[in-house]
Amino acid sequence: MGERASTAVSEKADGLVEGHALLTVTTDEERILDLSMVPIDDGRECPILALQFHDITEDALLRRLDEDELQRAGDLQRALLPAPSPHVPGWSSGAVSVPAKHVGGDFYDVRVKPQDAVVSLGDVMGKGMAAGMLAVATQTALRTNAIAMSPSSALARAAGFLDDDLQRTSAFITLTYVHVNLVTGDYQFADAGHGLHFILRGCAKTIENVTSENMPLGVGDDWHENRGSLYPGDALLLVSDGVLELCGGTVEELQNAVARCAGENRGDPQGLIWALCAGAGALNDRDDVTAVMLHRDYPPRATLPPTPALT
Repeated sequence: MGERASTAVSEKADGLVEGHALLTVTTDEERILDLSMVPIDDGRECPILALQFHDITEDALLRRLDEDELQRAGDLQRALLPAPSPHVPGWSSGAVSVPAKHVGGDFYDVRVKPQDAVVSLGDVMGKGMAAGMLAVATQTALRTNAIAMSPSSALARAAGFLDDDLQRTSAFITLTYVHVNLVTGDYQFADAGHGLHFILRGCAKTIENVTSENMPLGVGDDWHENRGSLYPGDALLLVSDGVLELCGGTVEELQNAVARCAGENRGDPQGLIWALCAGAGALNDRDDVTAVMLHRDYPPRATLPPTPALT
């Protein structure tokens, strides 16, 4: 086995009085062995140990390759997240996405032009590689739409691209897609079974949960549009199921958490998002956590010219 592995076995054997011990060692030839050690009581003064070796080198290498592939897939998915939005006077945004595993089923997008913005957030049923691949495909399909396209048309066009994949995998995608006129603050949206869409009025003094009865992509084929307006101090907030779970599991608890975070981060959408999703990475058994926010800033206060000094 070599000196390194032999030393590890000897140290474990010296401390074994009764019961059994399990350890994994790597030989000088880089073979990976699972080892089981059991003392045999035959009345002798010098104890005898029964050792059983199981060579797990091939399994360990395959697991390592799988982990490397997942890591590369996660790196690719993170690279496809939208770049920071260009600054548009009067508007600011924030976003965060923390997958439950290397690859997540959540996705979001923010596209900004001088007069228009599109904000979307989706959640693919399931976790892991399969969900991540569908998330990337959906995000790509939505990005092919012109920014001025109506939300219902954008969802219908993306569903047409994805229909075969969704039917073949028996998957579905919940999705909210919002178009905002950055000049007037008017917005129109289509919600495909997602429902976690909120309008924060006056820096979250009131929080409206905007819902619809439309079905997810892969289940429905018709998405109605709704309209509204964002006034100075208002914000649009989209979150995934993971944020709902993180905040207690109910819409009321989520709204309370949003109001608290808004009070701590007034006028700072990225600070609000970070506070709302804090601790997501430390939880083991959780869903993907994703949130995106578009905020209409208050206009700057006019400054009066200095009063001339009296002479």
